[in-house]
Amino acid sequence: MQLKSRRNQSRWRKWRWKIILATGVVTGALCFFLRGPLERQLAAHREQKSLAQAKAFAAKGDFTSAMLATRAAATANPNGIDTQREAASLLEEAGAPASVKQREQVSQLVPASVPDRVAWARAALRFKDLASAGRALDRFTPGQRTTPEVARLLVALALAQRQPAAARAALAAAVEKNPSDSRLAFELASLDLRGANPAGFSAAQQKMQALAASGPLHQEARLELLLIASDRGHLDEAATLADQIADDPRSTFDDQIRRLNAQRALHGGWITPESLQKAFSHAQKTSDQAQLADWLMLTGQPRKALDWIATLDPAAQDSPALITVRANASAALRQWPELLELVRRGAWGPISPDAINMVQTAKSMADFSQSDESLTLWKKALQGEFNNPPGLRILHRLTVLWTLPEHKKITLEAIAQYSPDSDWAVQQLAAAAFARKDTADLLKIWTLALHLQPQNQSIANDWALVSLLLNPGVPSPEVQQRIAELSSADPAPPRFALTRALALWRSHQPQPALALLETLPTEELRRPGAALYYGALLVANDRRADAAPYLALAKTAKLLPEETALLETASSSKTDRLILERSTPAKS
Repeated sequence: MQLKSRRNQSRWRKWRWKIILATGVVTGALCFFLRGPLERQLAAHREQKSLAQAKAFAAKGDFTSAMLATRAAATANPNGIDTQREAASLLEEAGAPASVKQREQVSQLVPASVPDRVAWARAALRFKDLASAGRALDRFTPGQRTTPEVARLLVALALAQRQPAAARAALAAAVEKNPSDSRLAFELASLDLRGANPAGFSAAQQKMQALAASGPLHQEARLELLLIASDRGHLDEAATLADQIADDPRSTFDDQIRRLNAQRALHGGWITPESLQKAFSHAQKTSDQAQLADWLMLTGQPRKALDWIATLDPAAQDSPALITVRANASAALRQWPELLELVRRGAWGPISPDAINMVQTAKSMADFSQSDESLTLWKKALQGEFNNPPGLRILHRLTVLWTLPEHKKITLEAIAQYSPDSDWAVQQLAAAAFARKDTADLLKIWTLALHLQPQNQSIANDWALVSLLLNPGVPSPEVQQRIAELSSADPAPPRFALTRALALWRSHQPQPALALLETLPTEELRRPGAALYYGALLVANDRRADAAPYLALAKTAKLLPEETALLETASSSKTDRLILERSTPAKS
């Protein structure tokens, strides 16, 4: 029995290993044969999941996350045409130039697809990648190039390349192949009216007049003729066409504005009451009402704008667009209480009511000659808006309206320091300091600007130049370092060379300074500001006769006090080199 049991166990062990081995072989074979389908199914799942996420992000306006999700989908299935197209569409919707490359990749995956090639060319033109647009359009066959869709792309590319003759040739070929397409005929006539074929102007005008007489494009044809008549100074014809366009049942509100503008051009600013009344009647939407009120403002009629707005529905009057127009009109009419109330309601952007209350009081103080108290209160209002750039710009606008120069100065300084887009404020501060001939204040302004934008070479140049003007003698190490950085600029503006020449002169090197200026074009040296540098250096190098015409030019320049001193010294017959080397050269 024991022997029989041992035999059975031995036989079982042999079968067990055979079963295990067979199971392993079958499992391995299944894994080998099913690996590909499983991986493809998993990739498809990741692709669809990422694509769904991308669409959800795009629907919320989060295009950055949408593009990342789309890239994940494209990575999961590099050959998925639909996914690649979706990626391109999302990139285009987000305004990303990378969509051009994406469209090209799609077209390479399906080279026979005309719609994908058209989408590629259209994206390239949108983002001004003319080389890519050319590659896309070169792949169309001669027959495809005369279809309306492709022909328009060819025209757009040729016009972008400033080749009107090529644009006309492409469009003319499409018109020949599609003689019943009135849209193509309209576009060809429009090109010819704009000079693509000067010899064909009369024929194009007749064609456009025929299209304007009847048919689905009659309004567009009239508008083309109106624009051409205005450009050529035919104001009577333009006014007649504007009337026809505005009185047509298909007219838009913009057509009413065109009629008003055509009448103003013809009659020197006068318009008929009937035309204005028709414009009032057509302005039904809030956007149209705001546009018409803006038009009245731009044509110098703020009172009429306010009177008309007062006739509208109260809800329309209180719409954001019309509140802004009302504020602008109140400012033009110097109606300060009404203006401040509208600004408090957000007419010009977000600002705290406390700031409005403070500046209103500050203005009253300024009106009663309480200047110090007014400035103190204005600074407090500014402090409350440091984290609100729109509020700072509103306060600046009020200083301009109320003619408060000191308040304007401190407001611009706050904008320069606390607003991300402050270049305009810095430029205004610098211009005001230059007009006051306040070189010390000019240095403070450029020092602040350089602190905010340390990599801005233009600001660095202005700072270094004014530093040299105010500090006679050998330039400081900081100034020398900045000028060395300016020397590496490529391309370096001529005014950088003027600053470098001044630094060399300050370092008792008048000859290298003169040699540097003589590398500039003659027309640059004859500018009044540059002429002062050049003329003074010529005198410093004992070339007084050569300097005379340049010093004469420099007398016409607007100079800072240090520059005026240099001009007087350089023009003096008693000048010697030592005095000149210790003098202060000019700002260009």
